[in-house]
Amino acid sequence: MTSSFYSLFEVGTREKALQILDLGHDAALHFDITAYDVQNEESFLNKLRFEKDILSNLLGVEIKGFSFHIPNEITKSFDANDYLGMVNFYSKTMQAEVGYVSDSNGYWRHERIVDVLKSRKHSKLQVLTHPCNWTETAMSPRDRILRCINGRAGFQQKYYDDLLASHGRENVGL
Repeated sequence: MTSSFYSLFEVGTREKALQILDLGHDAALHFDITAYDVQNEESFLNKLRFEKDILSNLLGVEIKGFSFHIPNEITKSFDANDYLGMVNFYSKTMQAEVGYVSDSNGYWRHERIVDVLKSRKHSKLQVLTHPCNWTETAMSPRDRILRCINGRAGFQQKYYDDLLASHGRENVGL
């Protein structure tokens, strides 16, 4: 909910999330504890509930799980299986019983998913992927981020131009 790269409050982003849900997937919360001054379990639960409720309302679905964004020393203390009716994907149980792969920062950080799948060493696997990391042609992580930035900038520019045109206003500078 606090990402600098995208916002579910933007109609286009929310529409993409809803399309994913229409494919039969569930939504879970990717919670960035560092966005808040969390000092104890009470403040953690307040902020987690806050974001859970927003996400549920935006997407019109029940949120059944959450994962910490960039886990750190603070998040390690919140290792119960369940908080606020949501599965904690960073719980002690999940960490012990479920394998994990992630393409965070644009590359497979711990192990490549293809290697993990070929090894068959996990009977259960948690996979964290980011749609912006997947392109038709190979690109470096930095080039993918620049593609996203330029795409968002182009979208904003078109939105602005269309807004002015739809209201018959002069688009100074065109």
